[in-house]
Amino acid sequence: MDQHIHPKHVVLIPFEYFEWKVEITLALRRKGLHWITMGTEAEPTNVVEKLKYFNRMDGAFGMICISISRDLMFHVDTA
Repeated sequence: MDQHIHPKHVVLIPFEYFEWKVEITLALRRKGLHWITMGTEAEPTNVVEKLKYFNRMDGAFGMICISISRDLMFHVDTA
């Protein structure tokens, strides 16, 4: 029988940043998206790789956004 680890879903609210940071970092790492959020990956020049890169950026952005209280969304740069 497969054992699936289901992480605790923590939503960022005021005063709980440190717990949220640990949980979102782990979630992003499980999906292979952590380094792209840190800005350490260079944007590829190849068109196919560039599409994959932007899809990964969108995935990371979405994970972060669903983990933030709507009251704090104004802090997120959506441009």
